[in-house]
Amino acid sequence: MIQKVTRQLGTRLRLWLESIPSNGRMLIILVLFLLFASGSIYMTVSSIYHLGTTSRKTQMQIEHIRGTESQYRLEADSENN
Repeated sequence: MIQKVTRQLGTRLRLWLESIPSNGRMLIILVLFLLFASGSIYMTVSSIYHLGTTSRKTQMQIEHIRGTESQYRLEADSENN
C-alpha cells in the first residue's frame, strides 16, 4: 500500500518536473539556493550577535559532573576498610 502510493507520487513528481523547461528548473534551483543561503547567513550572524548579549539569568551555568551513588558508596567503603 505505502509502496504503491510512493511510486505514484514519484511518477507524478517526475512527470511534473519533466514538463518544466530547463531554464525554469534552473530558476527554481537558484531561488531555493538563495533562500537557504540567506537563512543560513541570518542564523550565523544572529547567533554571533547574541553570543555575548545574553542576560545573566539565561546564561548557562557550568557544573562539575557528579558521580553516581554507587561510586560514592564504593569510595566510602574503601575508606572505612
